Amino acid sequence: DQDARELLTSFPQSAEDLFKYDVIVAFDPDWKLLDADQVKILTEWVATHAGGMIYVAGDVFTGELSTVMEAGANSEAARLKPLLDLLPVYLSLGGFDVVSTISSDQGWPIEFTKDGEEAGFLQLEDDPGASKLLWKEFPGIYRCFPTAGAKPAATVYGKFADPRFLSQYGQPILLAAQFYG
Repeated sequence: DQDARELLTSFPQSAEDLFKYDVIVAFDPDWKLLDADQVKILTEWVATHAGGMIYVAGDVFTGELSTVMEAGANSEAARLKPLLDLLPVYLSLGGFDVVSTISSDQGWPIEFTKDGEEAGFLQLEDDPGASKLLWKEFPGIYRCFPTAGAKPAATVYGKFADPRFLSQYGQPILLAAQFYG
């Protein structure tokens, strides 16, 4: 644990303000609230200043972000396209249109990849065998935003195991990372 002395409660207006931070944890944010300069600042911060971004997809705004891929070059949404580059996965077009038709009353285990099983940050115990047993006790994930595969530089750590979400791209990717820039 690390105590934070200052938390980001609104998006910075300048690069100088943003570059004070190490990481952004974005829980299904409404990216439309960012202007073109802020989008540029964010992508520059991640690409050239090693800013970290954890993106948690959700059913409110991630679906809108997934439609940016189809946006025309002169559309309002086109200014958000650089944000898609920051993600280690391709979002599935239509997003939660699919998810909203499927009941979410059962948890499903995380289907860890070899990289996921070996990732230190996912180890719940020092002993990998004990950690694996603890993950088996985890009640599971109820929903996952549909993905259309991992990007070439991404490392996939885990997939959503609910077979009803199987698509032409396989199971949706639940946990992934990439180095960017």
